[in-house]
Amino acid sequence: MKGMSVFTGALGLKSPWYIKEVDLIEAEGGDELHITIDHHRRTLFEYEGSKYSVYDHQERSWRHLDFFQHTCYIHARVPRVKLEDGKVKSIRVPWADRGSSFSVLFENRVIEIVQNGMSVSKIGQTFNISAKRVFRIVGRRVAHALSNQPLDTVKQQSIDETSARKGHKYLTVLCDRKRKESCWHIPRPDAEA
Repeated sequence: MKGMSVFTGALGLKSPWYIKEVDLIEAEGGDELHITIDHHRRTLFEYEGSKYSVYDHQERSWRHLDFFQHTCYIHARVPRVKLEDGKVKSIRVPWADRGSSFSVLFENRVIEIVQNGMSVSKIGQTFNISAKRVFRIVGRRVAHALSNQPLDTVKQQSIDETSARKGHKYLTVLCDRKRKESCWHIPRPDAEA
């Protein structure tokens, strides 16, 4: 079981989560590493400030950063809880954001490379995913950053859209008109085919 602690530490897992199984599987494009995460039985999970027992599970998978040369995937049965109003909700897992099919560490790496100027299509080729999926990661992170950014100092805002290159690839720029500073640069997800 000492080998499992390497993956537990690398993923930053804490109780009630643990590595249940690690498999190296032969695949067409090269070997794939599949990490299965589970939780301890009878765990109460928090949802919006209240703790609930597990109602049922939903099988989910996420693409994770490569482990050595192997493409890596995380699999887990995500607990769902039944709220007082009868609605059933999935709890948040510590290794991925809600609605994403990538781990947080994978998305962080993609964002880091985008910030360093690599093109979205090249990032897609590097990670063997489509440019649209890269744009979705960027869009989700931009939306999150915008929702958490204090805008109380912005009194006037300007917006412009420009073509990054010929071929109708657009970039939207939002600016604080008073400070004459760019607030955000938003690549258009639908611009890349």
